[in-house]
Order: sequence, then C-alpha cells, then structure tokens
Amino acid sequence: MIGRNFIDLKDMDGAAITQGMINMVKARKAGWYGPYKFSNPVTSTLETKKSYCEHGAGETMVCVGAYLEK
Repeated sequence: MIGRNFIDLKDMDGAAITQGMINMVKARKAGWYGPYKFSNPVTSTLETKKSYCEHGAGETMVCVGAYLEK
C-alpha cells in the first residue's frame, strides 16, 4: 500500500472509503469509520472492516483497521 493513491477507493457497495475517513476526521478529529467491505489479504475474500482514524500533523490523518468477526 505504500506509495499508492487511495483517494478514490470505493468498497463493493460504492461507498467512498478514503473520502469517508477524511470527512469523519475533518468533522470529529478522531473516531471510528465503517463498517465497509474490504479485501482481506490473508483470506483473499471480501470482509467487513472498521477503521479508527485520527487527525495527524498538518493535513494528514492516521488510520488503523480491523476486520470484524463473521
């Protein structure tokens, strides 16, 4: 994922994942985004995921995600 631009990334339902995270951070500075569907590289299947994001330095944000149990 390093060096890739994900600004237009959408899940299988058409939800704009990255833009949704950006909008949430702009509005609340930190919090959970999701759930959304994302390809799990371990299982190679689409799975439900949530991410926690915080406003970083300047115009950056930091997010970490977790796949939800089935």
